[in-house]
Amino acid sequence: FGTAFRNVGLSGDYGSSYFLPRIVGPTKARELFFSAEILDASRALELGIVSCVVAGDDLLAEGLAFCAKLATGPTAAYGRMKDNLAFAETATLAELLDHEATHQRLAGMSRDSREAVASFLEKREARFTGE
Repeated sequence: FGTAFRNVGLSGDYGSSYFLPRIVGPTKARELFFSAEILDASRALELGIVSCVVAGDDLLAEGLAFCAKLATGPTAAYGRMKDNLAFAETATLAELLDHEATHQRLAGMSRDSREAVASFLEKREARFTGE
């Protein structure tokens, strides 16, 4: 895939001018827009556009394994992580540090956090409940 807008005399759409510089940086985004380079999976991985590359035959198994790992994780903490990351997109560093500190305090008082510490001390897998 690629940003082939130059090949058809268009300027870009669907937020590509917003998202691509945030993923690959402004200089590389300009290069990709102006060159219309077609990216294969390994190049997309190298640029950080994708987080992993999986063979087609392994895609379902790999996807299900990843989902299973997420499903057994601390879902309330995931929600706070998502909120922190979204907030970080527009906040100053000082604002983000305050935001993270609030979430860290809340997460630290959760049952999931206590379970994580206990499982670590007992050398076993944590059993998160989302509480």
